[in-house]
Amino acid sequence: MLQRYLIIGLIMSITFIFGGCIRDDFRDWYGECPYLNSTNHHINIDTINIPPKTTKIKTRTYRITGKRSDVSNYASSYDNIPTYNIKFNNSKCLMDVKKNDENSIINIKNYTAERVNDVTYKFTYTFTEADYHRAANCP
Repeated sequence: MLQRYLIIGLIMSITFIFGGCIRDDFRDWYGECPYLNSTNHHINIDTINIPPKTTKIKTRTYRITGKRSDVSNYASSYDNIPTYNIKFNNSKCLMDVKKNDENSIINIKNYTAERVNDVTYKFTYTFTEADYHRAANCP
């Protein structure tokens, strides 16, 4: 009888040891992206409308291996689209914004990164009057 309990205990111990290791390999990491409009102009990007002097937040979940997130594991909310159009007051536009453009919204390096906890980063992108002045009249 004692032998059965020892075998069950051994099996449970092995299951917990290996089960715990497997679960720690993959984690959900979260990226919160506030888009701060510091201009006096209404901004439209994709489905996001940002009134003057306000902030809109997008969140994104990443499924990556590791126990602690690192800023280099994240990408912008717009990284899966090759170019973007950004409209100011529906009259001036930054057309075909690409990843390597000046102050590109697609490039995560243009965001201010802040660690929230082990699995969450906050990336803030700020639109400025300089962005508005770089924009041309919309077609």
